[in-house]
Amino acid sequence: MVARAAHAGVLTRAPAADGPLTPVLERLAPELWGLVVAVHGVLRPDERHRVVELLPDLEATVGDGLDVERGLLRADWSVWVFTAAWLDVAGLSGETRALRELRPLTDADDVLAARAVMRSVALGATRASMVLQTSLYDRQLLDAWYVADRVGRDLTRAAGSPVAMGGEPLSPAMPASPQLRVLLDLGARATSDAARLAVWRVMESGGLAAGGVDDVGAAAERELGGMVGRLRASAIDLLGRAAQVGV
Repeated sequence: MVARAAHAGVLTRAPAADGPLTPVLERLAPELWGLVVAVHGVLRPDERHRVVELLPDLEATVGDGLDVERGLLRADWSVWVFTAAWLDVAGLSGETRALRELRPLTDADDVLAARAVMRSVALGATRASMVLQTSLYDRQLLDAWYVADRVGRDLTRAAGSPVAMGGEPLSPAMPASPQLRVLLDLGARATSDAARLAVWRVMESGGLAAGGVDDVGAAAERELGGMVGRLRASAIDLLGRAAQVGV
């Protein structure tokens, strides 16, 4: 497996942690402001000061011509960290391994290779999700499917899905942008299916097959909250590494 940098756990006149970022964003290049908005948007209020602390470093990169590299860095995080983490907690070990064995995304060829792997991974996750849906239908528990879907969507957003899936501009100048968009869309599909499966595992183990959204959400937060928090911390780390591209 190719080693990657560890994924842990705006402004000269810095705004308050919960203050407006608009004055800063106006001075950032598209990929940088897209990443700042996405990360800031998924953090809790008590975590947002960490984004503000990184803004002077990000502002210093404006005009350095490295937005393409930052877009690839963000996409790499989406594939190798975010989607792989959800596949892992869903019990899809083969699909998890396939993503974590990919080369780092450094150019268009890497994106194309990753897209082919992600297509297979997304298909595997969809098949597993369909098997679950059929099983729940046969057991007259189809409502559990919708509960797992709702809770899974809430958790993936809290964990950083806008960061992972390029909810804000992601390297529009990169020649491989169409291929990159396909890769991220496939990743979104795989993550969605994996999140449903992960929440269902929590429901099944806790005897919540007939539970409502609130009860299932609380149980899923207890079981998966640690991973969700680690992914948010990793998104902040991603922002810090974006400021260091080319340094």
